[in-house]
Amino acid sequence: MSILSIIGCKMLEDEIVNILKQDVNIDRIIVLNNGEHSDITSKLQSEDIKPEVLSETELEIDHDQDFESSGFTIIVVVQSKDLHSNLKNLKQETQKTIDKISMFSDGILLFYGYCGEAFVDIEDISKDADCTVRILKDENPHNEDFEIKDCIALALGGNENYRKTLKEYPDALFFTPMWSNHWDVLLGSREKMSKISKSEKSFFKKVGINRLVKIDTGLFYESGFQENVDEFADMFGLEIVNVSGTNRISENCYWKVKDELINRVTINCSSEIGYEIWD
Repeated sequence: MSILSIIGCKMLEDEIVNILKQDVNIDRIIVLNNGEHSDITSKLQSEDIKPEVLSETELEIDHDQDFESSGFTIIVVVQSKDLHSNLKNLKQETQKTIDKISMFSDGILLFYGYCGEAFVDIEDISKDADCTVRILKDENPHNEDFEIKDCIALALGGNENYRKTLKEYPDALFFTPMWSNHWDVLLGSREKMSKISKSEKSFFKKVGINRLVKIDTGLFYESGFQENVDEFADMFGLEIVNVSGTNRISENCYWKVKDELINRVTINCSSEIGYEIWD
């Protein structure tokens, strides 16, 4: 049948779980055992989804045994959140992952946005891939496709909504459930931050940051969202603002890419056995 690989940032693993739980027509879900697999595996299991966890070597063996006969298969690769500390490294490591995983895939959906322009040229990043690579796309009234800016724009429903929210709250940081639990990417460990002086903790206000926007995406795979937001806001003296988020764009991107992949595989298979496909 067909194999779709999802290569995603750890900060978007909740969104990945959300789309996989909705698709009842997946025959196999494989999570790559790469040191970043434990959390998303547990979250999938919480939805009564039992993924197979395979190493890269096991994936190669499985592929050699023709796992295309397994129906529609999803391969999930979660990449470290720490890659964001160096955008050049993020791009290079993602390109390596694409090149490797494309050997086992009919298509790849990259669960990232621009991410500081690390993925501004997806064609260049995927030029050596053995399959088609797609990235999360924004939606707009003109039906034009644009890459989503980042995970905050994704959670707010697109780049335009992000701009509007930034205009309304120009003095704010933004937290999704994942960011509330992993803000050490920005500042270092909680333990380290808890030990800095009161004066040092006021550095956000010194640069004009006074509010913390809590984006409720409706996904609750990370425990303690409110508690984490309260802790951070209290630590740095920020006012909490609540806004509603959405998973519409990630969901629509997945279904669009899946439909494209299945249609392309169907056409290829039909061509091989001598049928003509008409639009």
